[in-house]
Amino acid sequence: MDSMPIDFAESVSVQKSPHPARYADAFGAVDVETRRRREEGHEGEADLAYGRHDTFLSAGSAGAKEGAFDAYGGASYKRSDGVRDHNKSTLDSAFARLGADLSGHEHVGFTYQRTDSKVEDPGEERRPTPRTDRFDLDTDLYVLRFDTDRDGLKGHSLLYFERGNVDWWQDDLCKTPLGPMDGNAHTEWFNVGFRNFYDWNVWRELWFTGGFDVANEDGETQTRNLQNGKTPFATDGRLNTVSPYFGARYDFRLSDDWTLTPSAGARRYFHSEYDDAWSPNAALTLDWREEIALFVNGSRGVHYPGVYTRAMSPNYARDTLDAETLDYFSTGARAAVGETADALVTIYHTDAKNRIDKTADGYVNAGGMRATGVELSGHWRPTEELAFFAGLAYTHPETSPVSRLPMWTATAGGTWKICHWLTWTLDGQFIDEMHAYSARASSDAAELRELDTGFLVNTRLAMPLESFTPCEGELYVSLDNLTNADYEYYPGYPIGGIMWYLGCKLKF
Repeated sequence: MDSMPIDFAESVSVQKSPHPARYADAFGAVDVETRRRREEGHEGEADLAYGRHDTFLSAGSAGAKEGAFDAYGGASYKRSDGVRDHNKSTLDSAFARLGADLSGHEHVGFTYQRTDSKVEDPGEERRPTPRTDRFDLDTDLYVLRFDTDRDGLKGHSLLYFERGNVDWWQDDLCKTPLGPMDGNAHTEWFNVGFRNFYDWNVWRELWFTGGFDVANEDGETQTRNLQNGKTPFATDGRLNTVSPYFGARYDFRLSDDWTLTPSAGARRYFHSEYDDAWSPNAALTLDWREEIALFVNGSRGVHYPGVYTRAMSPNYARDTLDAETLDYFSTGARAAVGETADALVTIYHTDAKNRIDKTADGYVNAGGMRATGVELSGHWRPTEELAFFAGLAYTHPETSPVSRLPMWTATAGGTWKICHWLTWTLDGQFIDEMHAYSARASSDAAELRELDTGFLVNTRLAMPLESFTPCEGELYVSLDNLTNADYEYYPGYPIGGIMWYLGCKLKF
């Protein structure tokens, strides 16, 4: 999330499968909705924290609404020396938004986001520390969005422009007759696109869903020799994708309590370089008083290589990368008991082809993958002072080994408002052993390596400022990885032991 920081997020929603086909060219999505002041008045907050390894975190934002107009802005700065030598990192970000209500149902807004990050790579443990390895990224994102929310028509349209640069400084990147020399893989991109997605109540309980996405990716990549200034490799490219979507659903009112909703749709992809493709989806849902629901659905996702992915392929000259597809089927049930509790169980099967995976040699099609699994999750809020959550997932891969596919994962946690001046939060996560590709170039870079299981526990104590001062906010202490686990997300890169933070958040 270094190119899309969550400091200015109003909400974050996660779509874990291609169904429904709301997001084009993806198997899932993380939808970050930025902050917006919706009521008359103003608001703001500032957050400062200091932690282990000389880690400093800061963020501030403020928003206002007057009449039909609203505005929001913010900035953040984060830095750390890291756990190991040659492991410093910084992240700067900024956000600005201007909006206006065109009516009681329509709104238009312009958003700008800027990120600038630098991360030193310490290399794999038990290997020599790199001299120059560092990953620099800066991006600018501009979005103009129109929203409508009427009884019979809901949706949005947006235009976006994104500009970005990546500088990947690496030891011995350039191979020369005099031996390997340090280099920099420099990438620039310019993406322009249009998206919309609308629900239209055509007649009675019949709804049509339509969307239209156009994406233009333009970029260039070159390798620069830091010793002699030469450019041994350079390439550029432009990719265009057009993907219309149409779907329909109908709510059959079986009785006052029961509703049966069949739905179906399809997205069509037209691509300038790769084969065109269909992405269909269908579902059937049975609801009881909006408290219990049974569902079954199936969908196909299509994901095309982008300009950067193609350039980072080891066989770029032959352009051997193909689009990857994912067929996804699931069935399950969800239930809610007022505001007190809710639960969800899902049984699913996935079948992926031409999976694009990242290795130290670049992006490759890593083959197919078939897996069947079950997920359980729930929340329980017995009192206003107590809240709990838990989740459990089991995946049985028919293809093994597969990168990033642990057999078991589990998470649980809770929040307890001990008294009016103290709140305690505790959560934990278990990740079963899994396989992953190395992030470093080596003789086994394209081979999967096994990662051990991980068990992480985090806790946080917060004291509301309003309990003993006229200010609104909190003082807090946070401890991450209490078990001091050496969990690795990439081979040879452990997360680094216990981490602590002391912080203060002010609101106005």
